[in-house]
Amino acid sequence: MEDYFANLSSSGASHNIALLAGHGTTRASLRGNTSSPLHPYETKELLWLLESAMDQGARGSHWGCSTSRGSSRRPDELREVALLVKRKRKILAVHLRALSSLAPGYPVRLFGEAHNLIALREMLDLARSTGVRLQISHLIFVGPAHGAPRTPPCH
Repeated sequence: MEDYFANLSSSGASHNIALLAGHGTTRASLRGNTSSPLHPYETKELLWLLESAMDQGARGSHWGCSTSRGSSRRPDELREVALLVKRKRKILAVHLRALSSLAPGYPVRLFGEAHNLIALREMLDLARSTGVRLQISHLIFVGPAHGAPRTPPCH
């Protein structure tokens, strides 16, 4: 991170840039692209790497919970990252585990709650319980089941 920021500083970036330390990419550097739970020593190293990135200028961390690897993260791992981000006074940006009313991260229930609402509640509950500042990307709520107005088809 330090080298990247030094390069930006010397070359003069024309836009505001805020870099986030990717949870998934950092995790992959330890375990590869597997979704299996981390060992306690790997979790400790993951947190150290994320903290180092934030100490070097990252504005927080990002989770891609909607990917196949990200959707299987254990809640305790996500909670530990959220607590770290909170302690560092940074921001946690998240792609929810479900981006639509039906998603592979949750069991299918014929008359159950829409998966995107469950995913949103999970992240809001995590933010409330840890106090982390949360930014949610790509909220997608369409159709009458979500209170969205019907729009005429494009011609």
